[in-house]
Amino acid sequence: MRKDGQQAMGELWLRLIAEENENATEEQIGYWRQRPERAPLLLVVTCCHNSEKMGKVPLIEQKMSVGAACHNILNGALAIGYAAQWLTEWSCYHDKIKEQLDHAPDVKILGLIYIGIADEPSKERKRTSPEDVISEWPGQAMQ
Repeated sequence: MRKDGQQAMGELWLRLIAEENENATEEQIGYWRQRPERAPLLLVVTCCHNSEKMGKVPLIEQKMSVGAACHNILNGALAIGYAAQWLTEWSCYHDKIKEQLDHAPDVKILGLIYIGIADEPSKERKRTSPEDVISEWPGQAMQ
């Protein structure tokens, strides 16, 4: 999506936030109205699963392939000097967003990739340490 599409999507997000969150502040509504326009280019990445190939390529593998494509898009954008960020937000899971994009109900939006030029360096987020999530199986047979 370029600016025209981003503006139209922002109007939809604004309407949905206002309709579905009675406690939304003007600041929150304005934030979500502008959110799709954070970068000059917004990619909406979808997974249109192929049920004919489900026996050979299960749905999880089809989704993982889309994830790998997203990662390659990020690496490619960064490699040529752009900033890029891949997010999933509430809008990825909202049926009216898919409807606006003319997607079938079974299509999954797996992420939004914002691509542009950074105004400032990225702030590092707190991450889980590798020691907390990586383990090694010692190869012992079960008894």
